[in-house]
Amino acid sequence: MVQAVVKNHHITRLCHFTKSKNLPFILGEGVDSDNGILANNFISDTSFLNKTDENRFDNHEDFICTSIQYPNCYYFSTVVKKNQTEIFNEWTILGISPEIIDDSTKFCPVNAATKGGRMIGNGAEAFEEVFSERVEGKRIFVRNQNYPDNVPTNVQAEVLIYNKIPKENITSLIFPTEAIAEKECLRLELCGVNVSQYDIIVSSDLFEKKEIVRLLQSGKIPEEKVLKYKQYG
Repeated sequence: MVQAVVKNHHITRLCHFTKSKNLPFILGEGVDSDNGILANNFISDTSFLNKTDENRFDNHEDFICTSIQYPNCYYFSTVVKKNQTEIFNEWTILGISPEIIDDSTKFCPVNAATKGGRMIGNGAEAFEEVFSERVEGKRIFVRNQNYPDNVPTNVQAEVLIYNKIPKENITSLIFPTEAIAEKECLRLELCGVNVSQYDIIVSSDLFEKKEIVRLLQSGKIPEEKVLKYKQYG
């Protein structure tokens, strides 16, 4: 049933952003690799626990927060600014196959932390509410008719994946510039990661909150460029 919503709304990916320094642990093969994205409660070695959200007011730390089609640009902007003084402050957006959505998945039509997570639900009906004509959280959102059908009414809507996103479900690595993409791909290769199995995408739009909002509200799609792997091989 939930996959019918994916099909009906032409959803092609989920997004999850992480610090680039985490990529070798997410995508690697070694004994120290998480072999995918793990929810906080399932990371047994706390030396690998580097929380993007220290508070998790949604009270769902056994789930991984993702967004539909594009990153949650408001929260992404907040965490980037919060961490800008750190030495390793590069970020990557991971594109994830929506095939991972199943009956264990939960959905929230607004930011999942709203009302302490009480707006989170599961099932196809809860998933469909993400695209309702009217969504009410801390304030009311009326669907912008310019939005593509795969963009939530509230762009901060979330899809919560239980336990783990295996690296086999990660389809793309998205970077803000070609120079950063090249640097990070070379770094991953040195860590033994086979970068060729992922789409390498460059999109400055997806790293700029104001630009994502402006484009979507005008009915336009953020620009993305898929790079050829031979640039790094």
